Amino acid sequence: MTWPEESRGGPQPVEQSSISQDELFVRKLVDATLLSDQLYVHLSHESDDQAGEFIYITPFRAEELEIFGCAIQSAIDLSVSSMTSTRIEYLLWSEDSFQTPQQLFPVPTFKRDVATYLLNHYLVFGTVTYEVIFSIYDPKHDCVRLFLKEADKDEQ
Repeated sequence: MTWPEESRGGPQPVEQSSISQDELFVRKLVDATLLSDQLYVHLSHESDDQAGEFIYITPFRAEELEIFGCAIQSAIDLSVSSMTSTRIEYLLWSEDSFQTPQQLFPVPTFKRDVATYLLNHYLVFGTVTYEVIFSIYDPKHDCVRLFLKEADKDEQ
């Protein structure tokens, strides 16, 4: 992962790692990544047949996501130390913040199953449709956080 082009002297690596193709696929699909307890938003990604894979990132700024930015930052600040050991964590929009859902949602067991969720803008669990607002990959806990809100009836 590297900093965006405007950094001094061009992009500089934030992290270098050897990962599986499944993990690379998930990392490229999420909106942001949590590194050393700091959230970075993905700007773009590329593949270089000689140098490898790159994901360009910049620090997350809550004000750039009008409605949900501060709530996403608050949820990250609260949950950094309390991550579960599942591959996916759901957080549901409730009035003015994201909360852990009361109901049970499916728990994918493989990274490619998580990737399938990330490819969708909407997820239907039971009879309720949820819009995927934002997604974050946490490599330290090998977990994706999905920020969801119940879809409005007129959006479906």
